Amino acid sequence: MRRGLILLWLLAGCATQAVPDGDEDAGEAVDAFVAPPALESGVPPPPVPDRGTPPPPCADAGLPRPDMGGGGDCGGAAPVCQPGMRLGLCEVCDACGQRTVPADDNGCPAVDCGGQAQYTRQGNICYALRARIIGGRCLGPGSCRDPDDRSACGDPERMEALRLEGECVAMEGCQGVAEPRLVPAPNGTPCGEGDVGLCQAGTCDLEIGEACAAFGETCETGNHVDGGGATPYCQVAAEGENCIAVCGAVVGSRCLAGWAAGAGCVTQQEIGCFAGAPRLICRCSNEE
Repeated sequence: MRRGLILLWLLAGCATQAVPDGDEDAGEAVDAFVAPPALESGVPPPPVPDRGTPPPPCADAGLPRPDMGGGGDCGGAAPVCQPGMRLGLCEVCDACGQRTVPADDNGCPAVDCGGQAQYTRQGNICYALRARIIGGRCLGPGSCRDPDDRSACGDPERMEALRLEGECVAMEGCQGVAEPRLVPAPNGTPCGEGDVGLCQAGTCDLEIGEACAAFGETCETGNHVDGGGATPYCQVAAEGENCIAVCGAVVGSRCLAGWAAGAGCVTQQEIGCFAGAPRLICRCSNEE
């Protein structure tokens, strides 16, 4: 019922045709055909169709279309290259298909912003104070900034150079111009929860502490190989008359080798079992 009313109402909009003079019957026939019926009580009039709404804009309106000669911000320029391609040193193809010079290019030589850095250590972190480039190295197509051109360098900055993390690792350098590096911690460095283990060749040995507990400050353990075969040993740092006395303090142990020692477990000159030194590293047998 409602659809029929709407159709009749729309057809009524076309009932403005002129009726020829003297053709009153035809006019009556037209009027009789197009006159919309009266609406039933309580039925709202049909909605007026919106004929003035413009069509929606294209989905890609304003976007660059290199394949169509540009668009949007491209200004309609015809593309001359494939967008995103590197065309050469300090020359690339932009989103509009045009040749352009980037700010930087990895093909350019590094710019020296002040020579060597200055290193300082704070706790487990090594810091470097150095200036770094803040501007681009490209000057034009195929042209790079000179390595000695410091106009693109910023002020010196303090930055983290290396961080010491984990067990049985030590840091060397990090002083003045000496760059930092990580190395294995000296053998005998305490490690593990509660320092129950000792570092051996950069790893934490959790058993050596127990095996060599009777010898005191143990530096390493292993097997001493000589003409008589392989003998298990504990290598310890100690102060005493000589290594004969140091090893002899543990029942059943004997001296296998001895060195004059520096700090910690650092060995210096080998002096054997009978010679003395202010600080000793003694290799003592640990046979059960």
